[in-house]
Amino acid sequence: MQIEYLFPLSKWSDIKIFLENNYRCDLALCNQAIFKWQFQHTSDNEKVQMVHAYDAEQLVGILGYREHAMFWGDYNHPLKVAWFMNWMVDEKYRNGLGRVLLRKLLKKYPLLLSIGANEKNEKIVKELGWKFYPYIKRYIAVINESEVKALTQNDIS
Repeated sequence: MQIEYLFPLSKWSDIKIFLENNYRCDLALCNQAIFKWQFQHTSDNEKVQMVHAYDAEQLVGILGYREHAMFWGDYNHPLKVAWFMNWMVDEKYRNGLGRVLLRKLLKKYPLLLSIGANEKNEKIVKELGWKFYPYIKRYIAVINESEVKALTQNDIS
């Protein structure tokens, strides 16, 4: 099993197949432009922020994240933290791999934040002593329709 912090965009077909098989084929992240935006290019522009696991040549688990600076307890020194999202492990590998991916991210950041947890990862979240809130209201508003249309290449009206 090979686990890395950054996902290479050269393996786009692997992630697209993984997303289609483990989420659904009409998922917005199956659009490469949206995927690249969601997980923020790294400085070399060839990788995105996603802890991932391969078993031989098969992608079997992902945990996307976005690094941010946040003031946490000390307003003079921002802390590097990560918001994590899209945490999914192939059903055949759900025997601890999800915890391994999360622990790898915890080694890199002292504070992790997330929304969108579900019943599949609630147990792991609670085992870590974290709070789990099953419902948080979310609001989405399109600010710049022409930019969104260009990104999705679809009519959003």
